[in-house]
Amino acid sequence: PVSGDGWPARLLAEYAQLHLLARAYGTVDDLPAALAATVRSRIGFTTGREEVLTGPAVTDHWLVLGGRDLPDAAVPARRIWLRGRASGRFALLLSFAVGGVFSSNPEAILVPGTELHADLHFYPGQPALRAVVGARHAEPAAAAQPEETDDVGGLLGRWASALSQDPWLTEWPALLAGVPVPDGERWQFADGSGQAVPLLGSETPWPLLAVSGGYPVALAGEWSPAGLVPLTVWHGDRAVRL
Repeated sequence: PVSGDGWPARLLAEYAQLHLLARAYGTVDDLPAALAATVRSRIGFTTGREEVLTGPAVTDHWLVLGGRDLPDAAVPARRIWLRGRASGRFALLLSFAVGGVFSSNPEAILVPGTELHADLHFYPGQPALRAVVGARHAEPAAAAQPEETDDVGGLLGRWASALSQDPWLTEWPALLAGVPVPDGERWQFADGSGQAVPLLGSETPWPLLAVSGGYPVALAGEWSPAGLVPLTVWHGDRAVRL
């Protein structure tokens, strides 16, 4: 409450999501299995790593798109985003570290711009996004820049589809081709058609501007209704962390 302009609408939106979750959990036994798993996870029920590893595997060459640390959480966490070269699937590796030390977890230290040939096992729920690494078929190696990227319409289409499956989503992986452009005192990332999304973070994204130089680049980040948090940009086949 009283958190700035428009706070009543934001507060009402959060209450609406809580109300929807409470109603969904009240009928969770009657929901389709994947949706029921999503509702249980949003309520707070967990699925053990070993149980996830017993599920089916998706084998692919997984390109590491980028990572983001969440140091202010009750337990520090790190999100690593992947995309399968053959399957085109996105995946999220979520790691936790008491004291903020991630070096003991091999999934948390994957480097953007590398590729991991491995089996991924996805947690139950819809859309299936969070995963754990199973068998590795090779060590991570340097990879070429992404071959397939979305435009803004494609990103928003994926986001809409994901929200239709999980209305409590707060972020989604983004892999776009475009160029950073000014929008008054803020910056946007525009695709070839002229559609653009706001960039979040620093007031002026100097590293992104330096790599782009006014030319289109491939950019990976986290999308939310507030805008795009840039994580990695490619300079040729070199991945540059942002």
